[in-house]
Amino acid sequence: MKDIVTPVPPEEVKGVIRKCLEQAAQLNYQRIKDYAKIEGKQTQTAHAYTSNCQMRFTKKKMRLSVAKIKSKSSLDASPSPACPSFSSDRQTEESGLMGNVT
Repeated sequence: MKDIVTPVPPEEVKGVIRKCLEQAAQLNYQRIKDYAKIEGKQTQTAHAYTSNCQMRFTKKKMRLSVAKIKSKSSLDASPSPACPSFSSDRQTEESGLMGNVT
């Protein structure tokens, strides 16, 4: 080790600085690479989740459309009620009662 008073040749200083910068660059590159891997996995996971949700929503929408069509067609195909409506029965009964009172 050199003492503080003895001047260090500029080439030696440049070599030490170059070595430190190379180590820092390698460390930063490794960290960025690891971060990109993590981000890439998260992005892929988020994309897969979103696609899955959209697919399930589309399937539910299709099932509801099919169910709506089936229920509409079954209502259209059902026969008319066999019994007369309550309002017409009530009018018949009232007219029959009124006729007996006089």
